[in-house]
Amino acid sequence: MNKYSIEKVANAIVYFVDNGVEYFGKTKLMKLMFFADKYHLQKYMRPIFADTYIKLPFGPVPALTLGTIDSINEFEKDDFESYVDEFLKYIIVNEQYNGKYKKTTFVKKQDFNEELFSISELEILEQIAKEFKSFTAKQISDYSHDFDEYKYTNDNEVISYTSMAPEHKEYFEMIALENQALKELIAK
Repeated sequence: MNKYSIEKVANAIVYFVDNGVEYFGKTKLMKLMFFADKYHLQKYMRPIFADTYIKLPFGPVPALTLGTIDSINEFEKDDFESYVDEFLKYIIVNEQYNGKYKKTTFVKKQDFNEELFSISELEILEQIAKEFKSFTAKQISDYSHDFDEYKYTNDNEVISYTSMAPEHKEYFEMIALENQALKELIAK
């Protein structure tokens, strides 16, 4: 299974910016990542970003990515400092307050590095960029609520990869058992 990489997340943002994804801010990013991982899990049985998705009121969010972005302009960012430092090599995060809401936008600092992604991951990024290009943050957020893995997960709980790609349930269970056995072996 893939390992979480903030460098990969930052490069996906660059990809979406380069491909003209409209209304592209933090909320839309959270949903684009969710759908990219969902589609890649369904087709190739592994996520692209390997983040942990949590059910929040406005839809599924990748916890590590959200924590990283939210920590950028905070004084206390100890938990995410290494992620923030790496992220900021690639992306400038602009925040503007519009009444009671904060609007976040992204500006790329480097070109897209396609070498970080497999051919299948690039295929899914392209599909996601095209499919959701003109969705607003509200539209993609509302759309994310239509899926069983969101509907049948309790608020503030993890949305499992198994629920995102139930057709591969046995495979994910086998991987989990193998990982548990490996952890027990290492602990001895």
